[in-house]
Amino acid sequence: MKIVETEFLGSEALKNWLGSLVDMGDSEFFITISQIQQWDFEDLKDLSPISSLLNRIDSLLVTSTSMKNYSNLAILLDFSCLLLSSSLSKSLYNSLEELNQILDLDNWDLIFKALCLIKILTSGKATKFAKDQKLTTLMHKLFVIGLGSHLNNPRPISLQDLASDIHLDIIPFQFKHEFSSDPVPESLQYILLNRTRTNSTLLNNTSRIPIVSCQLQALSLFLRLSPEASLLQEFCKTLPEIWLLPSLADFIRMPTSIEIQFSVLDLVSNILFLLESTRHDAFHSQLASLSEELFSTWNNIILSLLRDLAMPQASILPSFSSPEIISSILDLVSVISDCKHRSDTLNLPAITCSLLCIIKNSTEGLLLYSPTILNRAAKILCDIIPNAMEMFKEAEGMQSVIKMVVLEIKSYSNDVDLYDDKTGLKINLAVRVNLIRSLLRIIKIALSKWDQFPSSSNTEIQIIMDTGLIDAISYMFTKRKYEIYEEALVIITQIINELPALIEDLVNNKTITNLLESLEENIPNSSRFVDILARFLCITAFNMDGARVIERYKTVSKLLVVLGNTDPTLFSSNTAANISESLQELVNSVPSVVGDIIEGSLMLINSLKLSDISIPSMFFQKVSNIGRLFGSIFTISPEIINGFMGKGGLNSILDIFKMRVMLKSDVNEFYALTSCFKSLPPSIVAQVFNKVIQTISLHVKKIQDITGPWNEIKDFMLLSENMTKELMFLLVEGDCYLETIRILLQNWTGITGAYKEFIDVLMSISVLQRVLIAEQARLMCKNKVQDKETDKFDVPGDNGIIETTEGKSFEENLYFACQFTIRKVFRSAMRIPNNRGRLSINEEAGLAISKAVGNILTQNIKALIFENCSYENTYTLAMQLSDIMNILLYEQGTTPALVLQFVLQGGTEAFADFLLQLKKHSYQVCSSMNLSYHIVNSLQILWTLSGKFLESLVLGKYINSNFGLSVVRNLGYNNTKEVLVKIQLIVLECLKKINYLESGGLSTNFAKSVLEVLKYVCNLAKDTVAVDPKTVKVLVDMGFNAQVARVALTETRSTDLEMAMEWIFAHPEVLNSPPEAEPLSNISVDSLHLIVINAIPSIPSLSSIIGDILIKVSLTNENINEEISLSLLTLTGKLASELLKDTNLMEVMMDMVQLNLPDIPGSFEQLGACLRIIQMLCIKNSGILEIIRDNYFSTHITNFINNANLDQLKANWISYAFSLLDILVKSGELGSEEMVMTIINVLKSHNSSQALVLREQDMASLLNLLVTLTFTPSLGRFFLTEGGLQALLQCKKPLQSPTSKPLTLPWLELLKQLCEDPYTLQTSYELSFLQVLNKKTTLDSFLKTFNTQAIRSKEIFLIAFTNSCQVIQKSEEILVEKKRTHSQTTAEKWETIQILAKSIGDLFNLEQKSHEILFMNSEKLISILSDIFTSYPLLIYEVLSLQLDIYDPISGQNSKKSFIKSLVKNIFPLRYTVKISEGKLNLIDPASGALVPSSVYQNWIKAGVKLIRAITFKQAYKQHEPLSLDIYNELMINNSKPIMKARKKFLKEIKECISEQLKTNWFNNSVSLCQIRTSTTLLIYLLREPPKAPFINSSCVEFAKALTTESTSVLLLLTETIKGVDPMIRRAGSVYNLVLALFELLVKYHLNFVLKMQKPQEAVDGTWQIYPGYDFVEDSNSEAVEVQNEESSPSSEIVPIDEDL
Repeated sequence: MKIVETEFLGSEALKNWLGSLVDMGDSEFFITISQIQQWDFEDLKDLSPISSLLNRIDSLLVTSTSMKNYSNLAILLDFSCLLLSSSLSKSLYNSLEELNQILDLDNWDLIFKALCLIKILTSGKATKFAKDQKLTTLMHKLFVIGLGSHLNNPRPISLQDLASDIHLDIIPFQFKHEFSSDPVPESLQYILLNRTRTNSTLLNNTSRIPIVSCQLQALSLFLRLSPEASLLQEFCKTLPEIWLLPSLADFIRMPTSIEIQFSVLDLVSNILFLLESTRHDAFHSQLASLSEELFSTWNNIILSLLRDLAMPQASILPSFSSPEIISSILDLVSVISDCKHRSDTLNLPAITCSLLCIIKNSTEGLLLYSPTILNRAAKILCDIIPNAMEMFKEAEGMQSVIKMVVLEIKSYSNDVDLYDDKTGLKINLAVRVNLIRSLLRIIKIALSKWDQFPSSSNTEIQIIMDTGLIDAISYMFTKRKYEIYEEALVIITQIINELPALIEDLVNNKTITNLLESLEENIPNSSRFVDILARFLCITAFNMDGARVIERYKTVSKLLVVLGNTDPTLFSSNTAANISESLQELVNSVPSVVGDIIEGSLMLINSLKLSDISIPSMFFQKVSNIGRLFGSIFTISPEIINGFMGKGGLNSILDIFKMRVMLKSDVNEFYALTSCFKSLPPSIVAQVFNKVIQTISLHVKKIQDITGPWNEIKDFMLLSENMTKELMFLLVEGDCYLETIRILLQNWTGITGAYKEFIDVLMSISVLQRVLIAEQARLMCKNKVQDKETDKFDVPGDNGIIETTEGKSFEENLYFACQFTIRKVFRSAMRIPNNRGRLSINEEAGLAISKAVGNILTQNIKALIFENCSYENTYTLAMQLSDIMNILLYEQGTTPALVLQFVLQGGTEAFADFLLQLKKHSYQVCSSMNLSYHIVNSLQILWTLSGKFLESLVLGKYINSNFGLSVVRNLGYNNTKEVLVKIQLIVLECLKKINYLESGGLSTNFAKSVLEVLKYVCNLAKDTVAVDPKTVKVLVDMGFNAQVARVALTETRSTDLEMAMEWIFAHPEVLNSPPEAEPLSNISVDSLHLIVINAIPSIPSLSSIIGDILIKVSLTNENINEEISLSLLTLTGKLASELLKDTNLMEVMMDMVQLNLPDIPGSFEQLGACLRIIQMLCIKNSGILEIIRDNYFSTHITNFINNANLDQLKANWISYAFSLLDILVKSGELGSEEMVMTIINVLKSHNSSQALVLREQDMASLLNLLVTLTFTPSLGRFFLTEGGLQALLQCKKPLQSPTSKPLTLPWLELLKQLCEDPYTLQTSYELSFLQVLNKKTTLDSFLKTFNTQAIRSKEIFLIAFTNSCQVIQKSEEILVEKKRTHSQTTAEKWETIQILAKSIGDLFNLEQKSHEILFMNSEKLISILSDIFTSYPLLIYEVLSLQLDIYDPISGQNSKKSFIKSLVKNIFPLRYTVKISEGKLNLIDPASGALVPSSVYQNWIKAGVKLIRAITFKQAYKQHEPLSLDIYNELMINNSKPIMKARKKFLKEIKECISEQLKTNWFNNSVSLCQIRTSTTLLIYLLREPPKAPFINSSCVEFAKALTTESTSVLLLLTETIKGVDPMIRRAGSVYNLVLALFELLVKYHLNFVLKMQKPQEAVDGTWQIYPGYDFVEDSNSEAVEVQNEESSPSSEIVPIDEDL
């Protein structure tokens, strides 16, 4: 991949060197770069200066890799390492893909070179890599190389053995069986490649050192690149000994290769780096625990290595003199110094001492380290000195550092060449400069940390003065070594700041003079240096001698000029503020500096005028700096601004805007310069404003000279290329002027003197705005829009096409930017300040400007004319209307004065005329045969914007603005609320003019906005609490005002008469309150309800808003409830007659009300809207509900459904019909068998139709209705008898939209209700009665408690009551008590539970073979059955003997099995099958063959566990007093019998299932593997909840006893199961873990049973017999006694179980 080459920003020497290399032939190129041993140029910030060279290297890497030219590759990699080491940021490096390919080669030496290059790439904080596919591939390869033989190999080789000379066998590759033909999966192919080349080295008996080096370096880089947590966990599991670090320490101690040793050091560094960087991650707990061990293991090693470096001849191993080793040791020490969260800092003093020894011994010539090494040591000292200051003092660190830096400064200042003692090469000057700068930074840090008390003796400064550092710096100033000025000046400034008296000494020894003289020639181009210099000048000027020296030089002027060329990313606003603050203090000390600042500012702006504009990025960089600088220095003194402006500064700035430099982005880069006008004082604003107004007036004429007059829209495409280019420049220039005006308008008082000229400008730019919008629309339609046909007109408009900037050309974005600036100017112009007292010049200007802007916007509205039928024209109108709205109604910018002036100038009337045009044009488009999508879309955008326009005018968010209130008063309005009322009345007149709701058929969005307008003006926008009209009437009859009655009911939020009266008496002030004022509108509430009802056929999709309006109107005035109800019924009857040919309701409603409906054909959407509105009204208004019920509407709805055919049922109305029926029945209307039969017929029609009738929302409404109907047992029985439940469970589910949210359907409530047959209800009632009757209970309270049960079935309630309770009279109370005797329950039983159980089998069979999706699935039904069995355990009897016709995947046929056997052997294990593929265990859906996520399987297992618990775990019941114990225990035992019987059958089936699978090679058989896996998982879930202490007989314990006894133990079965697992499969471990987890759980249970029982001898001699040997029967007395004893003996002494269980 090629780096995009930009303008060269390096030195001339570097440019020539690069040019010669790039122009060479390949052979000469390789010879030349192979001889280059060091970088001889300046350090680079990034790789952009050498991008051409890197591009050539990239091409050669590709060629050499494809040809496997290893020698050339080695040369290229070595040279790349040299190049990248010279740059701070390596993010632009372009050959990562080639490095990935080199890692595939079979040459370990090349691989190591590539890894070393990657190491350099990842070093440094400035380099960041995007997480793309290349980096993901690299991470995988590093992972594989680093882990080596530890991947897919049961016997990995240690690093020591691999590095030694002992014989090693080839390493196997564990993936598949020996004779398997499965291909190696892609994820394992690189592991195989790495294993192959490793084995090749082992077979050839070549050196294995490169392999170890590569492995260590790859591990190091893998950790450095911060892998994902999952990959890191896999790494820790695969190679745990890395964390123990014994092998790494051995490699350091023994004489191995240099490559291994520095790779080990790199690895330890990156382990520390990873521990630090992942501290706050989820994986932190696993890694952080290793930190202490890592430091304790390596502390002594690190300190020992560092001491070896510091002491002459101390190194034990010759390899430690290698620069690579030394660099890696220092890198390791650097990581330690950077650790912010290290456990201790005890080793930092020792490190400090060693590093100082390196500096001291190097200064004295005892060590011969290169400046690069010394610079690294110095940088580390900078980091650790703040935490080791005492050691720094004790070791005389200041003296050592000063001694070295003085020598380095003198040799560098005298241009003495230095040569490396080992290589003989000349040391690069940049390296020497870096060393000096680092040493000076140490001194600076030491000075700041030396003593923290102000009264300190400043001994450190005395050291500096005595050691000749200041003299060396002064000498360096005379030699003009600008590279180290910054650090040197920091130290001098710091010293002066500490001891101001030293200024005199610095003046006397000419240090300050030397500095300022050198700066007269050149100032380093660095904003940080300028900041330091400004501070230095400021402090120096406090001394009179220093001030006199400063006056002699033009340093300040030159300082400002330099700032224009600095890097804008480093020249921040804070830096500019600091410089400004320093200059402010300097001006106070040296007033003559003001002239220098003015002169420098003028020089700076004039230098910009003369800048080279061939490189726009550099030009705009300078613009940015100057704007930021001017914005700061203009705040220093008005004298500076006046001087700058008076000497032509303003003209110079405006001239900059005229420079023909084209923008490079969507943002106007000249804006940086306009920001300097923000700090102008009011006295200067008027001068600048007048000048800019004059300039822009002339500028408009220049634009018109190119485009022609703007009396008509121009097509800029007709201009020549040169004229078009000039137009772009003029637009950019004009945009700058407008932005300047916008900034000046923030100081509004400064523009009052030129407001008339400003109004002329506003009128001109308003016309320009229309021209630019038209041109932008033309370009958009030409470049972006491709038309197509559509079949519908009323569709949501895509506003994004006119608002987004994505995909637009430069011209479009420039036009939009200019438009946006014009908008901001208009908004700022209306921020008129409020003035008190007489009419001032500000108010006069405010009136004039607001009137002008209102008139301009009105004229813009009038300019909205449909000239033709093209979408270019309609998109233009849409953009223009959007622009008007963004000025007039912009929430953060508009004012009541502006909106009022717009209305008074006739803006709303003009808008009404535009709406009439829009309406007419829309009808014309609708009448055409072929609808153009973009014409329709543009018209819909216009309708939407129009609606929002009117809505915003009426809602009046602008009335809260504080701007322009004086204008409002001068126009005759006392406050903004009066303005809003005026505007609302005018808007309503506008709506009447266009017959607003008729337009709903053209645009739903417009109609929605109109309805919101009507709600607001009629005071219906606020939520209204439903008030019962009957209660209001009662209160009125009692003498209260109707308004007071409604307020009381609203405040109490109830229909309780007593609460309302209490509230009224507690708030007597409401009795005297005046009646509420009617809303100021000429639309009365009485007529609004008819208006919206008549609009329903036009806008059925807005039924929710219409319903909300009708609710609030009806609650406000209950007298119209009947009219609303009858009107809706009439409309519904009309639609039913037209659509369903059902005339009954129409005939009943005939002549009751007269509707004024539009001439629109009826639709089922309209019918659904009517039903939905009636539904909403019935919920909120009881009066309307009563009227609807009185007209037998439920019968009519039932007839509607019965008369509908399949196609009609599919329409969007059936859900509202079901919901409305549900509401009517819940309100007290009796359900009927006809209603139930209607539902059954709909279900059967749905199932028999190819095109499904019921959608999800329809099914939700249908189920809710069924819940309501079947609450009555007789209707529930009828539903079952007629086959309704089977039809319901077989309903297919239509495909849902991906964006639609699934609804929660009331399946559980319905199916549970259908299971409540008379027998179940009676039993349940009796148990509930006995549980409640624990205390004295009166008959009244008893009946209140069980009111719901009595309402549901009075007959069953009486039978249950008679059977379990008795009524007695004590004293004057009638009490209910428990009966001492109990009769057998003989009520009727239904077969609901059997239907549901069989349906589980049917659903399972369907899911195994078919892709059909039903509303009910097996998982959901299993979960529902669990809840039903938990509530009614007696129903378990009904399924124990049930036979299911279940699908067998082995035979491919159905077979008969019992319910529990079907669950254990088929349904639970085989719903999702397991398939072994590519060494993995994958879950598969048998019908589709698709992979199943683990979360789906877990949910399935949880549902199964839930069902097993429900049918095998006994329920907990409360204990009762002896009076009712016999009856209560009888009921409890009856409930427990089926549970115990089901438990015994389940355990038997689960054991048989496991036993049967062990007879085969179960692990390689998909069905057997599923059965073993599922059985094990189910048992773990059932057993893993430990019993609470003290140890009691819980269901978990009883399960464990049964599973671990000799006769039924599964422990032996589990041991056999483990033997069947194939270890060669990659994921076999998961099956191992699963079986072992169950085994461990059962062993713990068994140990508790054997060792901690109350009677241990019985546990040894006899087995546990939890169940009798015979099956349970209902009359089994022995069982009843057993259960009774278990449940009623909690006090028996039993030993507790371990809490581990």
